[in-house]
Amino acid sequence: MIENKVEKKLYAKLEYGAQKQVGQQVWDGTYLRAAQTATVDKVFKKVINDFSTIIEVGFFRGAFSEWLYQNKNPNTQLACYDITFNHKINENPEIDFRQGDCFSEETSEDIKKLTQQKGSTLLLCDGGSKNKEFIKFSKFLKTGDVIMLHDYAHTPQDFSKWKSTNEWPHASESSFQAIEGAVKENDLSPYHYDDFKSVFWGAFIK
Repeated sequence: MIENKVEKKLYAKLEYGAQKQVGQQVWDGTYLRAAQTATVDKVFKKVINDFSTIIEVGFFRGAFSEWLYQNKNPNTQLACYDITFNHKINENPEIDFRQGDCFSEETSEDIKKLTQQKGSTLLLCDGGSKNKEFIKFSKFLKTGDVIMLHDYAHTPQDFSKWKSTNEWPHASESSFQAIEGAVKENDLSPYHYDDFKSVFWGAFIK
């Protein structure tokens, strides 16, 4: 567990890639490791300052939450949800970590209210049921909002290609096939699609 007395600058030192996590501590006093590819920051930095609100569903240890906090516009609201705090290592008091089942009426309504705030919203689906999260929360979006889901495969063949390129050991947990109906129903379009799927995020704009 990170103690509150740890200097704030330590929160920003992230390492990426599942390969680096194998057999190593996820927090060694200096590095908080995120289950992301090494190039994910380059892709996200192109767009992160375009949003007034960022919602992360499924923060797990809080590593990518820290990256979002460190790189977002200072005026952007960041809210990070997970069903449990049992895995949370990040104790940065400036990040709004919220505990709740995203499919419960209370938490779902909380997320919906955030999407209705003024300005564009970025909604990241990275919990335990990414396809289901996307299908549910894509209904809440207003024009200009962006929704993404992690561990994404456009097709099995496409995922296999990027899995090899990124030396990624995990299988996909979301797919275009599973969300295609929601994409059409909610009038969504691909958003920097090739860039994001190369780092295992499916990205769509309302």
